[in-house]
Amino acid sequence: MTKQIHPQVTFRSTDEGGVLLDRRTGAYFQLNRTGCEVLQEHLNGRSHDEIVKKLQEQYHSEASRVAADVTALLDELAARKLFSDE
Repeated sequence: MTKQIHPQVTFRSTDEGGVLLDRRTGAYFQLNRTGCEVLQEHLNGRSHDEIVKKLQEQYHSEASRVAADVTALLDELAARKLFSDE
C-alpha cells in the first residue's frame, strides 16, 4: 500500500536532505539524506523490512541498528501526523 504525505504538509529537498513543513501548525521536520531515502521508500510502498535490507546493504550497517533507526523515524513522522490517513 502506497503512503502519502498529508495534503497540508509540504516537502522540499535541501542540500543536506529535506524539510517537511506542516502548514497546519507551522512546524517543520528536517531530514538528512538517509532520512529522505527512508521517507521516499516508505511513500513508494516499501515495507519496513525492505527499507532496512536496502539500507543495510547500501551502508554496510548492522541490521538491528538500521531497523531501530527506520522505526524511530517512521514512528516520529506518524506521531507528528505527517502522513495522510487515506
